[in-house]
Amino acid sequence: MKRSIGYNVCMRTLLPLVTKREIVREMRLGVMRTDDAVLRTLRTNHALSKGLAGQRRASAGRLNGAMHLYCSLNRDAARALRHKDKDLAQQLAQAATRVEAMKATRTLADAIEQQSADSSPRLLAEVLARPELTTALREVDRAIIAERRELPSEPRMTVASGRVTALNGVSATIALDDDLTPLAVPRELLREEDLDEEGAVLAARWELMGEGMSLLALEPVIDLPATDTSAEPLVDIYGTPWGQVLTDADSPFVQSIVDSPPRHTIRRRRTKVTIGE
Repeated sequence: MKRSIGYNVCMRTLLPLVTKREIVREMRLGVMRTDDAVLRTLRTNHALSKGLAGQRRASAGRLNGAMHLYCSLNRDAARALRHKDKDLAQQLAQAATRVEAMKATRTLADAIEQQSADSSPRLLAEVLARPELTTALREVDRAIIAERRELPSEPRMTVASGRVTALNGVSATIALDDDLTPLAVPRELLREEDLDEEGAVLAARWELMGEGMSLLALEPVIDLPATDTSAEPLVDIYGTPWGQVLTDADSPFVQSIVDSPPRHTIRRRRTKVTIGE
């Protein structure tokens, strides 16, 4: 199975929920404006959904400030408004509102609020990759895909997923999926997104800017395990999702699998046996 990303349901998927930081970056592109000013512009043009409000939790479970999450379609809306396509921006914001109203979206938001003391994209991806959220995540992802299909496509955007395979001084090598040519990037781009390590999975996003120029951005993705027909993740005998490489951080999880009782018991059919003299 190929592990491309694009806007298709697959093993690697873009974050369905983002913070205002990601939305502002799509709109601002280096222009010196405050976050609040950018958000006001989006709201004034009806190009931003209300989002999902919650409370960020500290490691001990204590409240640690407010957290506001938005459907990722708001990033598309911000980009459309930057390109002066106000109608498309408004349609995308309305689509984001519909996705945010889903029960599955609230499930994902609640998990982030309960488990993440930080709202960086890397940590959001780690929380949403938890097996118990797979069903809700796929439901939201399908809804986002369906909304995008109802709207004009974005010829300016190209997205590919991959994995960091080498770190060489000031540069890094990314092996892209679908047998695409490996990509060399400055390590500073990886550091900004907390992806500066071998094995990190990510998405590379190119936006055509005109006059032969394009803008490259790197961001974390959610690495989902494959599922069978019952929607249960496919795992090996140690409980590891196919394609996932174990690290020292996985030791407690592996030990819990070893210590837990078997999930399935094989029952043999009883056969009556008569012993003659």
